[in-house]
Amino acid sequence: MFGTVEAKLSGMIDVYKYYTRTFHIPIKMRSPYPNDDCLKCHAESAKWKPIHDEFKASLFSGETKCLDCHGNDHPAHTLAAAR
Repeated sequence: MFGTVEAKLSGMIDVYKYYTRTFHIPIKMRSPYPNDDCLKCHAESAKWKPIHDEFKASLFSGETKCLDCHGNDHPAHTLAAAR
């Protein structure tokens, strides 16, 4: 398993809130989503290179965030929170 104990605990809390529907909407991220999580797979993709070449330096430096353009590529589900 990877990650810190704190990350595992946070994840387990998220799972609990999901199944008990005790989360609050809108759901907010605890911390900024790092570009590295996207770029470790997509940066060498044949489809990625021609489209993102002009942004490459700013994406790798963190000046531009992947989620600035791709925020809805992996949208949250429509499950309603418990009232």
